[in-house]
Amino acid sequence: MKFKLITQIDRINYLSDNFIKYYKRFFNPDEFRFIIHDVNNLKIRQYLYSHGFTNDEMENYIIHSFGGGENVNRQNEIKTRYINQGYVVIYADMDERIFHPDLRNYIINNLTNWIVPIGISLMQHSSELPFDESKDVLEQRSYGKPDTYWFSKTCILKKDFNWLPGRHIKACEKDPNIYLIDIGKMCKDFMLRNNEESRKIYKSLVWKYSTNDKRMFDKVFSEHANPIERLPEIIKNSNLF
Repeated sequence: MKFKLITQIDRINYLSDNFIKYYKRFFNPDEFRFIIHDVNNLKIRQYLYSHGFTNDEMENYIIHSFGGGENVNRQNEIKTRYINQGYVVIYADMDERIFHPDLRNYIINNLTNWIVPIGISLMQHSSELPFDESKDVLEQRSYGKPDTYWFSKTCILKKDFNWLPGRHIKACEKDPNIYLIDIGKMCKDFMLRNNEESRKIYKSLVWKYSTNDKRMFDKVFSEHANPIERLPEIIKNSNLF
């Protein structure tokens, strides 16, 4: 079975470090494919070289807007390209952790045409301190919103599948043994810093990715219907990211 783990990268920060550290537990460097935003191309390539990747794992893209699913056509094209070459495609954003404690073998032993994880949006609970980037995520965060409407994405594919903007597909059957954890809301202070960087990269942004008002994140946190819950123990106790 051939794997290709695809992601887009437009900046270097804690999320990119954590992404590489986590997914290297399950996949070899030559199984990655980084789609690099051209605005930071040389800097990001040097960063990826330092983590053991080569030009064979990289290609460029440029997009001027972000947050409204503007890049879905390119995502569909790249995903289809590798499926047609016989790869099993795993597609995850920089802030997405497709979680199973034995992820690679789980895919090998359970793959049909697609695997759709249970979605969880990890969030900073009111009792939790601002994020310390010298530590792992699961050392510091214990809560999230189960959200199968937005975050249960068709992200592991043997057969082609057409994504809508944001890769959000609601019709597929969910696999209860695997999770997609979005960690982009792990800290409001981190979100502010990330938004500041986004404003430098993109000409147009959806408001929640551009705001510099920390109070506005209360609206972001309340966007989805489910309340914040404790993470399942299998995730919290794994210390995998």
